Amino acid sequence: MAEKNWFEFKASVAAPESDLYLYDEVGGWGTSASEFIDALSTRREQRINLHIHSPGGSVFEGHAIFNALRNHPAGVTTHIDGIAASMASAIAMAGSPVKIASNGFLMIHNPWSQAAGGADEMRKQADVLDKLKDSLVKIYAGKSGMSEAEISAAMDAETWYNAAEAVEFGLADEVFEGMQAAATLDLSKISAKVPEGALQFAKHPDQSAWEEPVIPDLQSMLTNQTEDLAVAQARVAILSGELNDAQASLIAQRAECDAIKAELEAERAKSASIAEQINAKAAAMIAQTGHAPVAISAYADDKVQPSTSSNILAQFEQLRQKGTSSEWMTFFKAHRSEIIAAAKTNAVTH
Repeated sequence: MAEKNWFEFKASVAAPESDLYLYDEVGGWGTSASEFIDALSTRREQRINLHIHSPGGSVFEGHAIFNALRNHPAGVTTHIDGIAASMASAIAMAGSPVKIASNGFLMIHNPWSQAAGGADEMRKQADVLDKLKDSLVKIYAGKSGMSEAEISAAMDAETWYNAAEAVEFGLADEVFEGMQAAATLDLSKISAKVPEGALQFAKHPDQSAWEEPVIPDLQSMLTNQTEDLAVAQARVAILSGELNDAQASLIAQRAECDAIKAELEAERAKSASIAEQINAKAAAMIAQTGHAPVAISAYADDKVQPSTSSNILAQFEQLRQKGTSSEWMTFFKAHRSEIIAAAKTNAVTH
């Protein structure tokens, strides 16, 4: 199983600043303070932006972390993003300045512990707790400017400070605009006096009612998606019909074009045959008379002048080479007889 990690550095060691997120219990069963300090030592050249959202944790681990942050060469800026409670509030004091979210809270109270054994063991544990409290009093008093007696009384009472109060009593330096915390905390382990405003950050046992989650209407969502699908299918059907019509029109145009080409080829073949016959007759006449006939134009269309026929044929050939199939087909239909006659004349005279 992966080891629990209650802190996380974000930013490469080459950046001028590094964001450190303390978003869980301090120490405990997870990563030790020594591992935290080892990670911090790799960022000696970076100013640390310490982001806290924690219910606290081990006092001994917290002291080691506080001292490491307080002595960090590049300095520390604390951001209390949600809650800095118990030992987490002491760690927050390592920053200069200390900033707190407008909806954030800071809580101080007496350290407590669990012990087993006889009366002597209990007395020893109580002495340890007194000494730990004294060290925490000095941390809070050193930051806030309040007297140690005032701090001690506030810890005895377990005091929760909202953002404005934290600044008023010197435990924070400024307030920044807060947002809903990204993580919730179990505050039942450390306090039975959580203020109402702090409950936004935790599911506390004393909270009597919770807002019911909004369950989406799956049937409506399915109906809407089905309707959208039907509309899309209808649109596809329309587009498919339009495409089929366009393909049918194109096929018809190609068929008509092929028919015209076949007719032209037939006329050219017929003209070529006539030309061969004329040339054969001319050759026979030359053989008989000893000279060529004066003119061979018997098969030319008398109604079409050579210059006009040549012009019509030239225009048609130009359209076939450079125009669209629709253009030259239209031209052919309009000048069908002239083009065929010109093709015959061209075959005879050439």
